[in-house]
Amino acid sequence: STVNFLSDGGMIGLLPVAATVLYTFGCHYIRHPNIMRLNIFVNTVLWIGYSLTVLDYVTALTDMTTAVVDGVVMVWVFFKKKVLKNLTK
Repeated sequence: STVNFLSDGGMIGLLPVAATVLYTFGCHYIRHPNIMRLNIFVNTVLWIGYSLTVLDYVTALTDMTTAVVDGVVMVWVFFKKKVLKNLTK
């Protein structure tokens, strides 16, 4: 029943559901690459939270690595575009 589902894992058990829905909608509706990167970053953060809660440290470490790489790329792309925009003025 729904009560058992929520009480066994608590609300934290809904994180994988939220992450999957977020990723699915992102893949279907998002066309801008930077917004998709942000979607993947948020999705990864949700999975990190879940992995740490269920004490799955290997997956959490892998997801943290992915989040760091995604974050670095997002910052790099942002500043690259900003620098190129300033150079073309």
